[in-house]
Amino acid sequence: MGDEGTTSPVFDIKNKRLKELCKQVDELKADDQEVIYRILDMAITQEKMKQVMR
Repeated sequence: MGDEGTTSPVFDIKNKRLKELCKQVDELKADDQEVIYRILDMAITQEKMKQVMR
């Protein structure tokens, strides 16, 4: 989910499994990365909506 020549993110992913998957995602084609981006975005949006509804 990054382009060559860009700098590393300022944050660190603490979850080791997620961190390893992110490294692997970086090697995928752009279309596959977009699918993963949408899934993550939907999961985060859903969680935010749950918090608002409480």
